[in-house]
Amino acid sequence: MYRIARREQFSDSAFLWEIDAPDVAQAAEPGHFVLVGGGLACAADLVKYGADVTVYEALHVVGGVLRYGIPSFRLPRDIIEREVARLSDIGVRFGTNKVVGKTFTIAQLTGAMGFDAVFIAAGAGAPAFLGIPGESAGQVFSANEFLTRVNLMGGDQFPYRDTPIGLGGVRGIEVDEGDEVIAADVVQEGAQILTVSERGYGKRTPLEEYRLQGRAGKGIIDIKTAGRNGTVVGMLQVREGDDLLIITTKGKIIRIHAGEVSSQGRNTMGVRIIDLDADDRVGSIARVEAEQAPAEAQ
Repeated sequence: MYRIARREQFSDSAFLWEIDAPDVAQAAEPGHFVLVGGGLACAADLVKYGADVTVYEALHVVGGVLRYGIPSFRLPRDIIEREVARLSDIGVRFGTNKVVGKTFTIAQLTGAMGFDAVFIAAGAGAPAFLGIPGESAGQVFSANEFLTRVNLMGGDQFPYRDTPIGLGGVRGIEVDEGDEVIAADVVQEGAQILTVSERGYGKRTPLEEYRLQGRAGKGIIDIKTAGRNGTVVGMLQVREGDDLLIITTKGKIIRIHAGEVSSQGRNTMGVRIIDLDADDRVGSIARVEAEQAPAEAQ
C-alpha cells in the first residue's frame, strides 16, 4: 500500500498538470461509456481517445478504493481531489450516490440511458470472512468496514471528532454524579491493592477483600475520601518487594518500599505516605517491580 501511495504522489506531482487536453487523436465515433464504481485510470484513458465518459460512484465522494481503502497518511486526499478535478476539466462527468442495481440497472444503462458500454470497476468493497465463531459480533469489523468508517467518517480525526468505529464498549461500573473512574488494572492472585489520595495518604489492601461483582454494578468503598484524605489519585496492584514512586503536582518525588505502606482493610483512611506542603497534591503514582529494582550497594 505504501508503494502504491508513493507512485500516486509521484505521478500526480510529475505528470498530472502537464496534461492540458486529450493528447491522442480521436477515433471515429468513440462512443458513450459509463464506469461503475470508480475506475479513474480507465476514465482517463477513454477520455484521451475522445470518448464521452461518465463515472457513477455508489458513495458520496468520488475515488473508489483510493478514497475509502487507503488511509490519508498513505495517500493524501488532496492528490485524489486534484486528479478528479483534472478529469472533470478534460470532460469526464461524475455522479455520486448512484448504486447500480438499485438506482438503475445495467440494462437501463445500456438501454434507456443510452450508454454504448459499461465498465464495472467495483473495487474491493465486499469483505471475505473466515467463517469462524464470533466474527459477526457487534465489535468485530472487517478490514473493508473499518477502513471505510475511518476514511469516510472522520475516524482519522479522533479525538477532534468522535470515532465512528464503535469502540464505546459496555458499562463496567456505575458511578455516582460527581465521581469518575481514575484507574483500572488486571489483577493477579496474591497481589495487594494500593490506593493513594491527593493529600498523600494511602494503604494496601489484600485482593481477597474485594468480592467479585457483575458488570455495571455500583462497586464497594475502597478508601474513605472525606476529611484529611481528599480525592483518590491512583490505584495499583503491588507485591511486598515492589517499590513505589510518588510525584506531586509541584514536582516533588519520593521512592519508598511498598511494604512500608500499612496493610489495612477496605473502607479505611490509610496512613500518610508522603509529607506535603499545604498547597501541594499527589499528581501520580507508579510501581517499580521487584525484579526491576537495582541491587543495593554492598
